[in-house]
Amino acid sequence: MLMKKTNRVLSFLENKPNLTNRNLKRAHKTLFILIDFFNKEKIDYHLEGGTLLGIVRDKQLLAWDYDIDLSIMEKDAQKFANKSHKLWLKGYRIRKKTMHMDIGPLKSGQYRIFKVKKIFPSLMKEFFSFTYKHMIVADIFVKANDEKHTYWQAMRKILRVDKKYYSSYETVEYYGRELMIPYDYKGYLTKKYGDWSVPVKEWSCSTDEKTIIDEAYK
Repeated sequence: MLMKKTNRVLSFLENKPNLTNRNLKRAHKTLFILIDFFNKEKIDYHLEGGTLLGIVRDKQLLAWDYDIDLSIMEKDAQKFANKSHKLWLKGYRIRKKTMHMDIGPLKSGQYRIFKVKKIFPSLMKEFFSFTYKHMIVADIFVKANDEKHTYWQAMRKILRVDKKYYSSYETVEYYGRELMIPYDYKGYLTKKYGDWSVPVKEWSCSTDEKTIIDEAYK
């Protein structure tokens, strides 16, 4: 009996389990707190990546994705940083990362991503990394435009799409809320994933992303 329980624990630690009902509630709470924050502070945002894909295709967050993916534009990044203490008061810590070099409209020293995590689980993960391996994390990507394109960094890659996708927005209803998504989101998802109608559980931004144009660190 002890051996079976041990094997189940090891399997959980080694593999990425699907979102449980409890974790799904946590993911929803984090998503909606951020959406409410953006709306209150008048910061434009878009659903991104797996969060966008799951909600528009499956009408639900992807069962295997523990990241909440959102984006804001570079013009609002400093405002978000300045106001982020309000999220701390709601129990979240924010890690801020910046660009290390100029790439197109992305300038060295500018914010490139904000990582939002619950304070207690993220602190516990520093001491018990395996136990808190699958905690909910919100990634807020910062995107910047030039005359024709929108750029951002994810993992160690620079990504780019036509700026039309971020010139405006559409909305999708999710749990009674109207959430902002990229304009022509179907075209955007096709640029990003190819045939996005087929679920693909094993997918990596660093190797499978179709909008990669360059390395972030050369």
